[in-house]
Amino acid sequence: MESLLTLVVSKVEPKNVKEALTDEFWIEAMQKELDQFKRSEVWDLVPRLEVMNVIGTEWIFKNKSDEHGTVTRNKTRLVVSDGCKECLSKWLLE
Repeated sequence: MESLLTLVVSKVEPKNVKEALTDEFWIEAMQKELDQFKRSEVWDLVPRLEVMNVIGTEWIFKNKSDEHGTVTRNKTRLVVSDGCKECLSKWLLE
């Protein structure tokens, strides 16, 4: 018998954002990650200026499981994309 907890998470990890946006549980997990950024005040979304580089991001999707292998949580992370890490490193050193 499945626990009630497994009924409120997605058992399938999406391969990309397009897939995640078709699943209400992954959308909720993504929103929690964005809310955490807002609470932590780690960024401000600003209009793009021609003289500024844009820092690219990508979503990482991972299911967390208990000791029995039952998915208990959908975890997302919004991270700097590989193509932007070098630019970000240079910017941080300036």
